[in-house]
Amino acid sequence: MKSTNMAESNATEFKFVHKNNLRFVLGITLSMLILSIVIDVRPLIFLSIFSIMGALFMIYERYVQMPVDFELFTFFTILMTLKYGLFWGMITGVSTKLSAVLYNKDFNRNTVFSLSAYVMAAIITNFFHNFITNIIFLSLLVVLLTNIFTFLVFRLVVQMQDVELFMYGASNFLFNVVIVMGFSQIFVGLMAFV
Repeated sequence: MKSTNMAESNATEFKFVHKNNLRFVLGITLSMLILSIVIDVRPLIFLSIFSIMGALFMIYERYVQMPVDFELFTFFTILMTLKYGLFWGMITGVSTKLSAVLYNKDFNRNTVFSLSAYVMAAIITNFFHNFITNIIFLSLLVVLLTNIFTFLVFRLVVQMQDVELFMYGASNFLFNVVIVMGFSQIFVGLMAFV
């Protein structure tokens, strides 16, 4: 008798959760449709997608304790700055990094300086995008200048060791070169489609 009541309880609980999840998704969808009449929600959609992707990609930090910096935040910041302007680029840089920090529970003294680097990436992108129209060249320039900025800040303010700085900078630059070369045209196409 007890197992039957428990099975009924679990079935009822599943239906309740399932109904509430469906209502939640429908509510969010309806809210976005209504909101899209008033404002352009596309930046919010991309910001949400990029924040989730960035946070999930950074899971390796939980398990790998090495001075490497494989991140998608700079790339997402560049894309959003080019598509939606400086404001959305800075918001993307900050929110994607914060989502990864919160997801991985990894807030430390370097987080604030990292956030400033993503804001700088948006500013550099916004400044140079009128002069350099090729997204690959522009992105590589932004990644290089952002890494130089990060190197100087971490060397002068945080006083990080040279070997650690080199590892972070080299891994970040090489990773972003691969991402930019391999995926920038795809992401620009997807963002233009939506």
